[in-house]
Amino acid sequence: MTSVDDSKPSSVAQSADVEAAASKSVDPPRDKPVVEAANKGPTSTGIMSGMSSSSFKLLLLILMVLQNSGAVLVGRHTRTVAPSKDELYVVNHLIVSIELGKLTLALILEHFHTKGRLLQSVKDNVLDRPIDALKIIIPSLLYLIQNSLLYVALSNLTAPIFQVMYQCKLLTTALVSVVMLGRRYSMKQWVCLTLLGVGVAIVVLGESDDKTKGGEEGEDDGSEVGEGKGIDADPRGAAAKLEATESDDGSERPTQNLFVGLVAVTIACMCSALAGVYFEKVLKKPTTESGTGVARPPVSMWMRNVQMAFFSVCIGLIQYSQ
Repeated sequence: MTSVDDSKPSSVAQSADVEAAASKSVDPPRDKPVVEAANKGPTSTGIMSGMSSSSFKLLLLILMVLQNSGAVLVGRHTRTVAPSKDELYVVNHLIVSIELGKLTLALILEHFHTKGRLLQSVKDNVLDRPIDALKIIIPSLLYLIQNSLLYVALSNLTAPIFQVMYQCKLLTTALVSVVMLGRRYSMKQWVCLTLLGVGVAIVVLGESDDKTKGGEEGEDDGSEVGEGKGIDADPRGAAAKLEATESDDGSERPTQNLFVGLVAVTIACMCSALAGVYFEKVLKKPTTESGTGVARPPVSMWMRNVQMAFFSVCIGLIQYSQ
């Protein structure tokens, strides 16, 4: 009797296990929709975010192209439209005004980045650590020299020649980054940079030849006009002669010098490369506490721009006072 009574619970347990297994095989798992959703690929939200990111990058690219082209064309126009040197604006005044605008925008962006704790950020990154902030004075000085030389170049070069020459900053930046950051470039990249340098050299040589030929033709046409021979043969000589006569009104007009423009834009490219690579090195370098050496959160890019604009304004004001 005892054995019979003991066998009944075991048979009941076995039947319960069979029913549970059957129910598992019939009923679908609860997490199946999640697995299927994961296997379907990117969701519509991810696609929209990717599209918005691509659109934002395209917008930034378009704005950069417009900014660079507009700055060159407007700068060239403002440096050549003045009838005399006395009516030209002072480049130092323009640069200080631009840096004040950058300082204001950087402070606003740092305010939003720190969620309203701008004064605390200034105290932590400038007042409490002046040595770390003084590192930015080097790129500030280099950028100030670069901006000053760019307007010298715009006063002596045409806008297309300036744009082509200024692309040499890609080559100088690559060379400086290899030296200062130990960066490595592929053979394809070096070939592209070399072709860029060769193209710039061809354009510069062609411009210098045109200047030389133009000067010789102007002298010949001027002598013929003086003798009364070449007015009908080459009207360009007569026009040049008349233009020179009309511009000779006692006021000293701004003149152009190809050599000065090329030297100015070359030095500006070197300053841009040194300042950009140095600034990148400062941003990537880990920051630590001066006393303890404990790692601390890195300084934001907006605060670094605040420091750079502040030092640029100070250097520009010192230069203006002298």
